[in-house]
Amino acid sequence: MAAVVIGFAISAQPLRGEMPITISAKVTKITDGDTFKVEYAGVGIPDTIRVKGIDCPESKANKKCKRDGETACSLQIPKGKKATERAKTLLDGQTIVLEPPGKFERDQNNRLLSYVRLKDGRDFGLVLIREGLCRDFGFRYPHPRAAEYRKAEKEAAKKK
Repeated sequence: MAAVVIGFAISAQPLRGEMPITISAKVTKITDGDTFKVEYAGVGIPDTIRVKGIDCPESKANKKCKRDGETACSLQIPKGKKATERAKTLLDGQTIVLEPPGKFERDQNNRLLSYVRLKDGRDFGLVLIREGLCRDFGFRYPHPRAAEYRKAEKEAAKKK
């Protein structure tokens, strides 16, 4: 693992491809419920993380939100702000573990797609789904934890 970190630190290239390891990182800024910025532990290199397997409502009017229409967008924003606030409570300033599902991949915005393990051992995405703040995104982007996330989403819906 040390060789990977050293090689990564020297090249400063974004993580991609097969890496059967987990990476520790410190959360430096919350963008919204499913996106945040980190610095990799020990090397201080910044990156943007998009949580694998979940989709949270938008927290501000943007292109993605507006394509659903102004009314739908305005209904989404308060829910997105709740998800963002919860992400801040759980993640901001914390050291977390990134758990790629077999390999590190990036989305169209060059954000690293990864599951996130909280300091207390909980799956961050699963926490937000169980609290009814976000939904499983496996219907659009299949992922290894989709069955567990879908089950949690159904249970959260029953509580509402």
